[in-house]
Amino acid sequence: MTFQNIVKNLLLVFCAICLSCTKTIHEKDLFYPRRFPALSDEVIRTNVSIPVEDTISVRGWYLHSPDHKGSIIYFYGNGESVNAASVPLYWLATNLKCNVLAIDYRGYGFSDGVPSFNSLLTDGIKIYDYLMDSLEQSSASTFIYGRSIGTIPAVNVASQKPVSGLILEAPPTSAEEVIRRWNSLVPWWMKLFLRIRPDKALKNYHPQPVESIREVVAPLLIIHGTEDEIIPIEFGRRMFKEAGSKQKHWCPVPKAGHNNLKIYNSPISDSLRVFVDQYGR
Repeated sequence: MTFQNIVKNLLLVFCAICLSCTKTIHEKDLFYPRRFPALSDEVIRTNVSIPVEDTISVRGWYLHSPDHKGSIIYFYGNGESVNAASVPLYWLATNLKCNVLAIDYRGYGFSDGVPSFNSLLTDGIKIYDYLMDSLEQSSASTFIYGRSIGTIPAVNVASQKPVSGLILEAPPTSAEEVIRRWNSLVPWWMKLFLRIRPDKALKNYHPQPVESIREVVAPLLIIHGTEDEIIPIEFGRRMFKEAGSKQKHWCPVPKAGHNNLKIYNSPISDSLRVFVDQYGR
């Protein structure tokens, strides 16, 4: 049982007491299962280590899919890791028939170092080069997939390297605009004591995703939940509008927020299959 569910049950009990009624807890109320699609035994997982500086390496997984059509470099969201993203990674390999390369950012998961925006951008390019040079990928289709903060290195790679397509899930436009949005969610009375704003370095950092995406010419698919409060859907719409791509595809997900987008459910799964089939070589 998650912390949120425990709190929910306690609130139900409290409300029952306040209303002089009884809430009966049954056995089924104590279980909160989460179901995931079955993982394919055919996909072969290889551990990967990529040196990015003299004493720093970033590490992750390479999933080899039999009869693959191409490859996907997957950049996950903040607070995640390659291990935590195993379900979407295996789904991509199994259902889209693609090899998948996913590497932990510096300071995340299996990797060395300390995370920064600079390292996200430079390491993203090195991960792409590793796929091309060390995994013999140069002749096949290559898609870049970024989720949330992972859209930052994804857009940067697609703006500098030849790719078959760019897939973005809940992309921010810039640090300043996202943080300004977070500040708007603070209740008015709390703003008497708290104000959220970016520091000067974040505010002046370049390039921001909305700048880099103007240089992207590859086909683009943007996925965004209509109820996303962390990175609202208007940010995804602006990224879509600003992109230099001539072939753009928009996939809004009704009633979805930021952290409950399931790529193995429709409409995301359908959009991904069509996009990869259409632009794969």
